[in-house]
Amino acid sequence: MKLSKTRHILFLYLLTAAGLWTLSCTTPAAQKPSQLTFFANLPQFSAVSETQIPYPIILLHGLGQKAEVWNDANAVKFYAQDLGMGFGGVIKFSQGEAQLTGGNTSKTSDFFTVSFSSPYDSIGGWAREIRKAIEVVRTKTKADKVILIGYSMGGVAARYHLVLQPNNHHVKRLITIGSPHQGSAFAKAYNWKTSINAGLADNPNFVKKLALDAAKGTLESLETGVPFDAPAVGDLRLPHDGGRFLYVINRMPHPGDVEYVSVVGRVEFLEGVASLRVSTFSEILRRGLEVLGQGGTALLRDGDGVVSAQSQNISELPWFTMDRNRQKIARTITLQTEHLQHLKSSNEIQRVTLEEQPELKGADFYKINDKGALIIDFIDYLPAYKTSVKVTVEKKGIVVFTKEIPKEKISLVRKKDGRVVLRAILEYPQNDDWNEELTFDYTITNSFGNSVNSSKVWEPNM
Repeated sequence: MKLSKTRHILFLYLLTAAGLWTLSCTTPAAQKPSQLTFFANLPQFSAVSETQIPYPIILLHGLGQKAEVWNDANAVKFYAQDLGMGFGGVIKFSQGEAQLTGGNTSKTSDFFTVSFSSPYDSIGGWAREIRKAIEVVRTKTKADKVILIGYSMGGVAARYHLVLQPNNHHVKRLITIGSPHQGSAFAKAYNWKTSINAGLADNPNFVKKLALDAAKGTLESLETGVPFDAPAVGDLRLPHDGGRFLYVINRMPHPGDVEYVSVVGRVEFLEGVASLRVSTFSEILRRGLEVLGQGGTALLRDGDGVVSAQSQNISELPWFTMDRNRQKIARTITLQTEHLQHLKSSNEIQRVTLEEQPELKGADFYKINDKGALIIDFIDYLPAYKTSVKVTVEKKGIVVFTKEIPKEKISLVRKKDGRVVLRAILEYPQNDDWNEELTFDYTITNSFGNSVNSSKVWEPNM
């Protein structure tokens, strides 16, 4: 009886062991985790609604002008209609404070114009107002940096702002158009006017006074709204004409994190044209200047008829030529236009000031809506809808598909660290493909035809 019971127990033990062995042999191996578990969630960001572009644009007029010059130049029309940007308004100054007026309240604030408190104040005075204008735009758009576009003296004042604020300028790009960075021969009129006034104050004899009065009258008839003895004209004198201001600031350090673009006007003046310009200094004026030992005929040099080509070129400034590596941050664009026609001849000026290759800021893979996605961050000076992003996906050297990312999937965003970028999102349709290596080749192209190419490879986690 005892033996039978023992056999029974042994039989049950063997049966149980065999069952467990069979179960272990037939149980499938653990499934590999989905590749989506290796995708990080997209970091926090917010959509930018105040502006369509990473760097809002501020337009600065020239000597003796007002903000309306940009309307006359069709710049406002070009930015608003051709590029679809929103006009942020005119920045004016009252009792030293900047005030934003006008603007299209129903749209984004992408570009602004400035009307300086005095159209012929000193360069230093304008630079101080530019700093305040930048703060107004940054407050309105929440942007960290802006693009400054300065015509003639407006460009010089903008550059002086950079020199004064080397570490706190909030400028991404400075574009100057026909700007007399090293002065203009025409600013010698400051010497003529002040010399004439000094000569008249010195109790001249009858003959000398007659010549000086006539010369002064002729000079004033040529002033066209800008007194030749205004502070701005004095600042713009060439060094050999007594100009000290530009000589000093052109040797001061300039911020190295700014893109400098010089739009240089260069035209060939025929002898007849040159003679016509010189003839504006009438016989009476020349006689008056001769009395003072001044010369009025050697004004025209290679350039746009008012400013020499060298003077318009930022890269030719002493601080940049001291170290040729500094010239790498400066670029020059030459146009066949005369100084007074730079803004009026066509939209070419407005186009070249923004024409640039998109700048890639990074690309990576993230999980969105339970799908894998490629996120591409880049910078361009144009609105998102003016940019296209085309992606080609390859698996084992075979093209899976080529797709242009829809416009609604490209937008301006502000990242958690405050940086603003254009972001394109490509959601990959098939999750099982992530188990194999995938190559994403992409091309970013803006409406000016400038493009940048790159690629990103997905390598599955084993």
